[in-house]
Amino acid sequence: MKFEFLLFECDQRLFGVRATQVTKVTRMVALSPMPHLPENVLGIVNVHGVVLPVVNTRKLLGLTESQLRHFHYLVFVHCENLSFALPVDRALDLRPLEIEENPSIDGDSSLPTLGRGTASRLIEAIVQLESGMVQLLNLDCVFPEEDKKQLLATLPCAATWGGRS
Repeated sequence: MKFEFLLFECDQRLFGVRATQVTKVTRMVALSPMPHLPENVLGIVNVHGVVLPVVNTRKLLGLTESQLRHFHYLVFVHCENLSFALPVDRALDLRPLEIEENPSIDGDSSLPTLGRGTASRLIEAIVQLESGMVQLLNLDCVFPEEDKKQLLATLPCAATWGGRS
């Protein structure tokens, strides 16, 4: 099937997320720390009066962590009743890509989730482009269920913010 993806770069590697899940892309802003958030959350940002969590993208992807800078970007997404931001080095392009659904990954609950083991469930597909390989992410697998509940209890606005303003 063909889907449109927002391609972005982290640590000189290409990744993509489904464009239908992207609500906004902005330049990096200052993050505010907040106690009692899941370990893979860097902090929070205020977007038009709505407080949203910012995920540690590099940690989730198993990449070398580095300090966030003003020239980085935040990709805001909404999936599985939760909105959050992904800090990325560069937001690149919207591209239609042909992918096959992988039922062995989608339906296998025995695979560990991100932040609690390997990142195997986060990768929906890998596509070869002229510019290199792109790992397409399954954002529904970013947070384990208990982390989602914790985030929604702490930041209830994250469940309803659509981000398109």
